Amino acid sequence: MEQRGDTLFAEVYGTENYRVVIGLGGAGVVSEYCTCPYDYGGWCKHVIAALLTYLKKPERVVERQSLEEMLAKHPGEGLVAMLEHLLRTHPETLETLEDYLDNKKEAG
Repeated sequence: MEQRGDTLFAEVYGTENYRVVIGLGGAGVVSEYCTCPYDYGGWCKHVIAALLTYLKKPERVVERQSLEEMLAKHPGEGLVAMLEHLLRTHPETLETLEDYLDNKKEAG
């Protein structure tokens, strides 16, 4: 499990390996995401397992730079090159990027 700023990243082993991302804020958990197919409302067991590990076994949480700190070191062309590399190696993220840019354009 890693903590980057106010975000926890975990891989939880179950029937399959699931990726969990949890956003933390002053009020506790402000967002959560898991790659499992659970859609019955509330948090899935993988999110709960990650939170229990975070609370009960903090020594298993590796602290890393926040995403903002990491990206700030690579402005402009460096950031574009990183994004191009990400999309080449993980083409499934292209749809997520397009959705983000479309929503940003509509909001702004």
